[in-house]
Amino acid sequence: MFQHVIEKAGFKAVSAALSSSVPKIQQGLVTMFVMLLSTRPQMRRLVQERDLISKGLHLFESPSMVIRGKAFLLVLTMVQSSPEALLLCCQSRLVMYIERQLKRGTPVKGESSENRDYLIQCQNLCVSAIVDALPGVLSDVLASLDAVQGRKHPSAGQAKQLRIHLPLLSIILHLVTSHAFRSHVTNDEFLVNVGLLLSHVTSVDSGSTSIGSAAGPNATEDLINVVLSIAEAITQHPPILLQYHSIVTQHILPHLAALMSSSSGDTRVLSFRMFADVASLYFDNQNVYDSSSNVEDVLASTRKLNEVGHAVLLACVAWRFLSILRALGKRGSAAKLRRLVS
Repeated sequence: MFQHVIEKAGFKAVSAALSSSVPKIQQGLVTMFVMLLSTRPQMRRLVQERDLISKGLHLFESPSMVIRGKAFLLVLTMVQSSPEALLLCCQSRLVMYIERQLKRGTPVKGESSENRDYLIQCQNLCVSAIVDALPGVLSDVLASLDAVQGRKHPSAGQAKQLRIHLPLLSIILHLVTSHAFRSHVTNDEFLVNVGLLLSHVTSVDSGSTSIGSAAGPNATEDLINVVLSIAEAITQHPPILLQYHSIVTQHILPHLAALMSSSSGDTRVLSFRMFADVASLYFDNQNVYDSSSNVEDVLASTRKLNEVGHAVLLACVAWRFLSILRALGKRGSAAKLRRLVS
């Protein structure tokens, strides 16, 4: 019935009623949208409508706990429809609305405890659906990058996959930078995958892999910026670094060390800063021992850190020596060398 109304009256006219000042109209309409999207797969094309997303998210501003709960259910149905819908929701400040909801305290006067329980259940379902969607997003992104690893000219099919999946990386950045989601999405598998993303960034940055011609003129820059921002969000939280010190040392630090030799000054500086922050935390062995009861893991992490740190030192010396040689030129003098070194 509701589908017939949308087809006759037009989607914009129906969705506009979500902004009604009458709570009962809002509640009834959002309920019908949730039912339609959850029971009629062919109608999920509606989630691509930014108008539905913006008006649906605006329901989180309602003073009614029931309407806010139903807004969570609407987001849940949209998120389950496709990763692209989740991206659109994130771009429309979904994470901000969820964080704000988590901070809200006592119920509004007149709201019952049953309504509050309903809101919390809907909220938990929505957050769980978003967290559950993340591994699939990461898997698709990595698969598209794996397919073009080491290639200069990806095929048409590979280019299409890159254009579809690379923009979804922004979802990961939205979630890992949010206090509402960070602890939910961070685990062993996630950090290993971040290391894999960094390995692809290293390959793209060095020129071994080329995606610019396939995924768009800004694809290379966007990939590097987003992945490094994800890594930066992780390195800014010592509890995460200490809890997962073994994985960070084995899978993330080596790639940060490699990126210190990037031709991009911004990439070099950011990679060095992240590496230095993590290394300074780990070189305080007491911190690492306090965070883990597995001594073998701690010793393995320490050996790997020393190994990577030694490689970084050699790279820095080599970079400095190369700069000196370039400054001297083929006919440089010993006097110039002393002045540069001093």
